[in-house]
Amino acid sequence: MRPREPRALPAAHRLPAALLGVSFLALTAWSWRRWPDLLVDFGQQLYIPWRLASGDRLYTDIAFLHGPLSQHVNALAFRLFGASLTTLMVLNLLILAALAAAVYRSFTVFSDRLTAAAAGLVLLTLFGFAHLARVGNYNFICPYTHEATHGLALTVAMIIFLSRYLERGGLAAAALSGVCLGLALLTKAEVALAAIATALLAGALLPLTGRGTARRPPAGALLFVLAALTPPLAFFLFFLSYMPAARAARAVAGGWVVLGGEVARNRFYLRVLGLDDPWGNLGRMLGMAALAAVLVLLAAGLDIVLTRRKRLGPAPGALAGAGLLLILLFFPDLLPWRELPRALPVAGLLALVAFVLLLAKRRGNPEAPPGAVPMVLWSGLAVALLGKVTLNVHLYHYGFYLALPATLVLVLLLTWWIPAALRTGAGDGRVFRGLAVAALAAGIVYHLRWSQEFYRLKDFAVGNGGDTILTYGAAVEPAGPAAALALRWIASEMPPDATFVAFPEGIMLNYLSRRPTTSRCMNFMMTEMIVFGEAPLLDGLKAKPPDYVLLVHKDTSEFGSRFFGADESYGRGILDWVRSNYGSAALVGHEPLRDEQFGIKILARTRGPAAGASR
Repeated sequence: MRPREPRALPAAHRLPAALLGVSFLALTAWSWRRWPDLLVDFGQQLYIPWRLASGDRLYTDIAFLHGPLSQHVNALAFRLFGASLTTLMVLNLLILAALAAAVYRSFTVFSDRLTAAAAGLVLLTLFGFAHLARVGNYNFICPYTHEATHGLALTVAMIIFLSRYLERGGLAAAALSGVCLGLALLTKAEVALAAIATALLAGALLPLTGRGTARRPPAGALLFVLAALTPPLAFFLFFLSYMPAARAARAVAGGWVVLGGEVARNRFYLRVLGLDDPWGNLGRMLGMAALAAVLVLLAAGLDIVLTRRKRLGPAPGALAGAGLLLILLFFPDLLPWRELPRALPVAGLLALVAFVLLLAKRRGNPEAPPGAVPMVLWSGLAVALLGKVTLNVHLYHYGFYLALPATLVLVLLLTWWIPAALRTGAGDGRVFRGLAVAALAAGIVYHLRWSQEFYRLKDFAVGNGGDTILTYGAAVEPAGPAAALALRWIASEMPPDATFVAFPEGIMLNYLSRRPTTSRCMNFMMTEMIVFGEAPLLDGLKAKPPDYVLLVHKDTSEFGSRFFGADESYGRGILDWVRSNYGSAALVGHEPLRDEQFGIKILARTRGPAAGASR
């Protein structure tokens, strides 16, 4: 039986939730407008909804790699509240707040408020507001792609409704969970696959649940499937209004176009998955899993030893936790915080097996407390979502959403389930829990300090009003000041109706200057070149040549070619066309795409002698 929480005063009940609320506001103020990267990825998250709100059409006027849901949601927000970074920030803050509230509320059902508050704080500090790499975007406020965060939030909502259906029945819960799945299918491929795997796992759990759902699975399952098909069908009908049926079907499946093929074999994605060094990364994963197991066993052993000496009050657990917290705060490198997440696939798989066995053991017991069903689904999602980074799991980069469910499952194991198991065995659980809470607190502090290493350097403002972005100053990175100078030149020197295209990446400049690109493709990074093909992209540029071209410096070595246009496999044809038809108009900083020095070169279409200028 799940131990009941002791009765507490209403204020004590509200304290953990209030702590989360205060933390949310403090983290927002601390990191305000420092979340996105100025030139990498996030520009299209502003540009696409701006253009959709202005009448352009996704997959026709705009080529895109993911599903249609998020961009149309953001476009609707722009229509209602105005096109600005502030609009997206507020919307995403609300989504993150709802996700944190959902995690807190659902975790209190099968654990207690301390565990739920710990999970919420981990969600906010290590994922929601984190800045764990020089490039921004890997957070929930200004994500590199909204399909990742929207898809994850929808999958969590699906788990909540599926758990309710499996434990209590009710066709409304089945329908709502199906709608959440259908919406998640319209986001990002790996999130959609994880959501499908979680839904299939829920179906497999039907025989193990004893809350009445097994007596009527056909109706609930049928309603779930129909509800899941409704959002894709609605988008298909919408796309039929401006494209043929075959293209409309492909548009609905827009989030799946990057799966497999040459994209999956690119060195960047091989490194993300860990397949660039499979045996080495496997060894590191098992090594971190072994270290985590040793630490858990040591904490459990200490709990058992102290319990056998005498029955404990709360003081030994609190004292042990306080001691460990002080040690880890003064000596943060005692634990390999940045590499420990490599153990998450092993922890998630073990948790999944353990919770399935627990559910099977409680089968048919109407007195069994809630908890096993949602934790099976959470663990299933954790394992499935780590599929993209199995051998190379970290909390930074894509880990900000891929590693989130597994980390929250680990929080639950350390602060609730393992202490509960110790209480029913040879231990007491309170010492273990005190040590676990201390380790989590130290981990939160470590990651806040890590984020602060980057946030404190972002003090240079680019953009105006609601589009203001705080980025690195010239002493740290020249891209921000160079972009500001380029925007100033665009505003003063380009005719009001002039268009430009940035190569290989710089769509943020189009958005901030409110000048559309003439290309369907917004970025000309390796992934886009592989998916859309260089020849069709070049044909599009020739058919609708921009008035200006911006060459924005970027080292793309991680994809296998150092610079755009450096070889025939990456942009050579497009760059040759640019050099044949455009002449230099301005140079901000250094000559781009040549060495490690940053610069932006502005070129105008050749209509007589090219006028040169330099800034």
